[in-house]
Amino acid sequence: KVPVVLNQQEVKSLLDPGHCPNLKHRVILSLLYSSGLRISELLKLRPEDIDFNAHRIHIIDSKNGAARYVVLSKLMAKGLKAYIDSYRPEKYLINGHERAKPYSRVSVTKLLARTLDRAGIVKHATIHSLRHSFAIHFLEQGGNILQLKEQLGHNRLQSTLIYLRVAKAGYKDLRSPLDVLYHIP
Repeated sequence: KVPVVLNQQEVKSLLDPGHCPNLKHRVILSLLYSSGLRISELLKLRPEDIDFNAHRIHIIDSKNGAARYVVLSKLMAKGLKAYIDSYRPEKYLINGHERAKPYSRVSVTKLLARTLDRAGIVKHATIHSLRHSFAIHFLEQGGNILQLKEQLGHNRLQSTLIYLRVAKAGYKDLRSPLDVLYHIP
């Protein structure tokens, strides 16, 4: 089964303040995409899991039970600092209406649906599509499959290999050996 993936322009449109005006909502969608997080991992994050100096996020309670670090984009770090200054999260980084409880999965799903609609994106994208999009874009930008496996927290490489079927990494620079042999640019 091939995952639904948003292209880079669609992700950019999704995260545009015109389509996602609420800072908290933009942080939610941006974190899911920029770090390749599962929704369950995002909702369990605590403020102390963010390491702004090392540009990484500590995932303590993942699907497979193993802790890992994921990348924190420099742009995401700026947005996250603004979010923390505005919202002052306590127990959970993304708290719900009650500060001691996490934001709900259902609310994130509704938020994504509204934002996709505002952005005019008609693909049947889900929350997990942001994780898939991260994986594909990571590979297309030169990341390797073993780095991706660690970033996504997969136990088995087989789970990560699905992304190679979709990614176009290196194809724009790929040349036929015949062209190389005869010095055809």
